[in-house]
Amino acid sequence: MKLPESRATKVQRLMACLPRNELNEFGRYLATDFHNRREVLVDYFAILRQCIRDNRRLPAKSRLFSKLYPQDAAATSDLAALERQKVIRKRLDDLNYELKTHLEDFLVGKQAQIPGFHRTFLLMNALRERQADEFYFAELEKAGKRYDEHDPSSINHYLHQYMLEQDAHEHPRFERWNIKDSDISTIQTKLDAFYLTHKLMNVWVQVLQDVMFDRPLVIPMLEEVLAQAESPAFRDLFYIDCYRRAVRDGLLGTFNPVTGAYLRDKVLKQLDRLSRGEQIGMFNFLLNYHILIVYRRNLPEAELERFRLIQLGLEKGFMLREGRISYADFYNAVSLSIRFKAYAWCARCITDFGPRLASHLQEPSIALAQARLKMGLGEFRAALILLSRKQIYTSDFDNMLHRMCTVKCYYELRETDLLEHLLEACRKHYARVKAIGETYRQLMQLFVRYTRRLFRAWDQPDAHRIAAQILEDIHSGERPSSIEWLEEKARELMRDKK
Repeated sequence: MKLPESRATKVQRLMACLPRNELNEFGRYLATDFHNRREVLVDYFAILRQCIRDNRRLPAKSRLFSKLYPQDAAATSDLAALERQKVIRKRLDDLNYELKTHLEDFLVGKQAQIPGFHRTFLLMNALRERQADEFYFAELEKAGKRYDEHDPSSINHYLHQYMLEQDAHEHPRFERWNIKDSDISTIQTKLDAFYLTHKLMNVWVQVLQDVMFDRPLVIPMLEEVLAQAESPAFRDLFYIDCYRRAVRDGLLGTFNPVTGAYLRDKVLKQLDRLSRGEQIGMFNFLLNYHILIVYRRNLPEAELERFRLIQLGLEKGFMLREGRISYADFYNAVSLSIRFKAYAWCARCITDFGPRLASHLQEPSIALAQARLKMGLGEFRAALILLSRKQIYTSDFDNMLHRMCTVKCYYELRETDLLEHLLEACRKHYARVKAIGETYRQLMQLFVRYTRRLFRAWDQPDAHRIAAQILEDIHSGERPSSIEWLEEKARELMRDKK
């Protein structure tokens, strides 16, 4: 829900986080005598809920006070303005605090109703406090059956096991019950598994950053962590197995399709058994591994596999958070579908997932994606019409992409004068813009330089030789942006002028 544009109270901001059905449920909770017997709280909640639904401001404090406390409002009407203001503020602050406490209790109760660790842990503690030992240990046994090591439903799986078993181990009557695997070292192993999982996850994030930015990978005790993760006690656990393989490849620089295929099979087999958040996290891990194969090895088959994963992730919802798609995922989906000539799928992607971008990104991003699709189809005039529409781009990257697409359209249409003018404008723009970083700026400048050399060779008698030299320079020097397009244009020139 959207908050009204005003300085909302804490309880109002918290209420706005609830979906409408849950907000209505809290209203029924509050109106139940068992939970609350103060009618003024019910009335105040109704006012807050209506303001949230209508996206409007709360009434002024004095009006709100008069509506909720008519008798007190009349009794304080003779007070001095400052004194009356203090009374109103104090009364409403107390009301907000009480309502917020009720809302927090409601949310805790909702969470406790969900089957799983939190409900079990709360129930076991309640049973322990009441010395209902038979039921306490029966609940522990049931929980143990659910926590099969080969079916981890959560990254915190091992921590939950540890907490439940450690709590039981400290129970004053623990020794009187027939508890299997009661050795404290077994409990400690589960805590070690939790630590290793999170350590490897954090290392993987650093591997991603350091590889993409060509920084040396320096992580204290990394070899010791990997050695422990590869020991028989931990190597076959799902999360540890996946992350240790990826981290080891990062350490050695050996990202490869074989490990990629292994991770793909293992992760996709487990996804349906994971929570929604962990589905997204593990699918993102899988995608990132394939990105690094492409980045380090430049293998076309790895790029194709990455595209297939993106198709699967979007169709199954593994790349959506709260129904939204990130700009990067949308851009990559469009780029790869055009690269592999999956134009029909690209059109569906733009139609289905463009509206799932953040609202301020939708119009410019969809227009740019549609223009790129037209270019992929060879409809360069239609693409230019889309590119010529005035758009307010939200990032320097989009602005640069718009310029690059326009350059390519002019090149394909042999618009010599316009292309010369635009390339010079791009050169100056890329020299000015700082937000994209020095490395990317240089790659864009190289794109401008090679494109200028290519189109100037059109009418040269030795165009074939010039194109061959450009192709050699592209391969021997630093990779420019849009290198595949530049290579294709150089080969076309060599073929046409042969």
